[in-house]
Amino acid sequence: MRANLLLLLAGLLLPTCSAFAPPEVFPDWQSATVDGGPPMRDMLQACNLAVIREHFPPGRPDLVDGRLESGWDVQLSPYSKRGRRSKAIVELIEDGSRNYLVKVHVLMQANTEKHQPLNPNAAAWEDKAANPGRARIVLEHILAQVRPRGRG
Repeated sequence: MRANLLLLLAGLLLPTCSAFAPPEVFPDWQSATVDGGPPMRDMLQACNLAVIREHFPPGRPDLVDGRLESGWDVQLSPYSKRGRRSKAIVELIEDGSRNYLVKVHVLMQANTEKHQPLNPNAAAWEDKAANPGRARIVLEHILAQVRPRGRG
């Protein structure tokens, strides 16, 4: 009887303990696979379009390394440490038969300039935590363009 009571109490307490669990931590890099994708040149073009759709300035594709870095998306603020800029980095790893591992990272920086925070030439940028949510959005834009219709 006592063992049944302990099991019942444990069953009641376990769901409440999960409510206090720490929030899910996302990795800095978001990744997915694309099977039977387009040639590398077209794949990088799709990545550049995805970056533009997420409001980053277009980047320069590197066909040799299979890499694309967008321009900086700068959002200045009149208050110190509130100005931000971000950059998307996309890496493609191909296995030779047009199967890709697509990795996306969004780098974030804050402007620490105190006297002229609205002057982009005087900005002093300091690295901040990555933005995995925005990286996931860029990745989904890429997948929507290159995956065959009807596949997840």
